[in-house]
Amino acid sequence: MKKKLLVAVVASTLGLTACGGGSNNDSTQQISGIVADGYLLDATVCLDMNLNKSCDAGEPSAKSTAGGKYLLEGMSITDAALYPVIAEIVQGVTTDADGNAITGDYILSTPPGETNVNPITTMIQTTMEGNPGLSIADA
Repeated sequence: MKKKLLVAVVASTLGLTACGGGSNNDSTQQISGIVADGYLLDATVCLDMNLNKSCDAGEPSAKSTAGGKYLLEGMSITDAALYPVIAEIVQGVTTDADGNAITGDYILSTPPGETNVNPITTMIQTTMEGNPGLSIADA
C-alpha cells in the first residue's frame, strides 16, 4: 500500500498529464507540461521517440512559452507513455524567467509518461536509464 501511495504522490508531483480522445491506443494524443529550471522560454521540447536525447524531425515538438508551458501534439497514447519528453535549452535562444543567465546548452528530460521537465525529473530519468527496470518511485 505504501509503495502505491508513493507512486501516486510522485506521479502527481511530476505532473503526469496526458489529454486525448478515448482509450484507443492509436488515438491522437496531446501532452502539455512545463519546462522549469526557473521557467524556461523558447526551449525546444519533444517526445524523444528514438531515445537519442535530441529533438529530431518527425518527433512531436514545440517551443516553450511564457511560464515554461508547452503542448506536444500528434503522437499515439502508446508513444506518449513509452518515450521521455526532453527539452533542449540553448544559450542565446532559451531564456530563464528567474533572470539567471544560460551559459551553455543542456538537455532536461522526464521518465516516460511524465510531462513536467526539470532538473529533478532529469535526475530520475538518468537513474532509470542506468538501471533498466527501475521504477520512478525507486529512482
